[in-house]
Amino acid sequence: MTMEYSAFICYNNIRICKITYSDNDVDSYNYVFEPIYNAIDLLSDSYFRGIPGIKLSLRLNKYVRRNLEPVFIFERNYIRGKKNFKELQRVGNITLLEFLTDSNMCYFGDRLTLMHYE
Repeated sequence: MTMEYSAFICYNNIRICKITYSDNDVDSYNYVFEPIYNAIDLLSDSYFRGIPGIKLSLRLNKYVRRNLEPVFIFERNYIRGKKNFKELQRVGNITLLEFLTDSNMCYFGDRLTLMHYE
């Protein structure tokens, strides 16, 4: 079964990037990051350090990570131990991204959070 899920990456409750996970249920999955530059440009450089693993200075409309777990997700993924990263992209019948968005666990390394895409 093909799955797709989107969420927002937020900094202090400000939506700064849309992130979408999709897979074909066989052997391929993607994470697509779509920065919201008009929001990012308003943030203070002294606190906002960017999105881990994404080089925002390139000012791309989309950053795509195929068949690998992006740094942003890896840092927040507290489910470890499985060797196959493909297996880690789903938790039961939901995507890892949705699981992390629903979780009340937080990553201590930055002020970024996940919010449901509506």
